[in-house]
Amino acid sequence: MKWLHPLSLQMILLFTLILFVHTSLQAQQIPGTVTGTVYDDSTKDPLISTAVYLSGTTIGVASNSKGDFTIRNIPPGIYELLVRYLGYEQKNLKFEIKSGETINFGDIFLRVEPLVLDDVIVEAKRDQEWLDNYSLFKRTFLGESRNAKLTEIMNPEILEFSFDRSTNELIATAPSELHIVNQSLGYELFTELNTFRFDTINHFIFYFHRTRFVELETDDPNQQDIWNRNRNTTYSGSFSHFLKSLVDGTAADVFNIANGDITHVNTRRAAVYGGTLRTEQLVFLVETKREIPLIVYYQNQLRSEIQFTFLNVLLIDNYGNLMNPDKIILHGDWALERMADMLPTDKLINSSDGNVGFSETN
Repeated sequence: MKWLHPLSLQMILLFTLILFVHTSLQAQQIPGTVTGTVYDDSTKDPLISTAVYLSGTTIGVASNSKGDFTIRNIPPGIYELLVRYLGYEQKNLKFEIKSGETINFGDIFLRVEPLVLDDVIVEAKRDQEWLDNYSLFKRTFLGESRNAKLTEIMNPEILEFSFDRSTNELIATAPSELHIVNQSLGYELFTELNTFRFDTINHFIFYFHRTRFVELETDDPNQQDIWNRNRNTTYSGSFSHFLKSLVDGTAADVFNIANGDITHVNTRRAAVYGGTLRTEQLVFLVETKREIPLIVYYQNQLRSEIQFTFLNVLLIDNYGNLMNPDKIILHGDWALERMADMLPTDKLINSSDGNVGFSETN
């Protein structure tokens, strides 16, 4: 059976749980450092050339001959450290690093995870049903923006598709990282796809992933200029830009919010709205005045409507992270932002006029 359905451009639930979080945009922040040592849990031998990186960034290193690693120049923020070694279980360690701080993770032990080889011939999976499912997955996962037209999944054959008839959802899984090349923004993405579900009736999307970025290299300065311009264009007016500008205090310079108020959260209100969240991270609360969507304009042009499903609030921490992403539905341009429009958080730079952009690569 085929599961191709047209995508609604009017309303798409974009509940994208991405286990990377935004860096601080505050001025005069000093980068931090993390260190540690990776060992085999059974033999206690050091693991050489273990990949250690921060999800959602271009920041990462490989452990040395003693299993030691040091990651420097980390902008203050909340991150997830991913420790990966072929044939071993991955370690995911969340942490917050403050200005000038050094964090030592100490000894990190990885357990052996036997590789299970798939004997199924790849060509057998690429029948018409698989191709139709992949076409739908690609459009919903990468998006249909200008960036998406220049973005390709290099190893689509690892994808497996199923369909939940009880919920009318297309489900996609991948046993290893998806290798994505974005020629529009100049990045390679290596994405661990933890969850992907697409409601083919209501066009709601839920995907949960961890992604590391690697910058594409070029000797052509014109190509690098194109990438730099595309990165800034993609970020300007995006949902991430909006959230960060609220924390940075520049939202009023570039965004206009209708039907809503921006309130600084105190501890009591954070406890009420945040639940189990760390109250010291909840610094902004955006509340609608009535039971209507929050309407946001960027440079006097309608950008998006934010529909709330609970409490009519946006909870944002002091690094620009949305703490309740499952409680909103995005309409308009922001609902169409997908993987092809993702940018690494460590490349953000601040501007006093609210026009936040990306550090250029020469």
